Amino acid sequence: MGNTSSTLSNVVLDIVKKHAPKTTESDLKIRPSKKGKYSAITITIVATSKAQLDSIYIELTACKHILMAL
Repeated sequence: MGNTSSTLSNVVLDIVKKHAPKTTESDLKIRPSKKGKYSAITITIVATSKAQLDSIYIELTACKHILMAL
């Protein structure tokens, strides 16, 4: 989840693609908050290891554009 912006989905997709290269834009689902200030992004990937998931999580949570990652 992050502040709604024109670049948020690209930032998230770029991070995930580093660790799961087959991820495409069609794997993203974006849901704006009720007032539109925030956007939640869900990405569906086929994970290959716990280390891969941990790497994605670490990089997402370190990104200044992302407020929360689950």
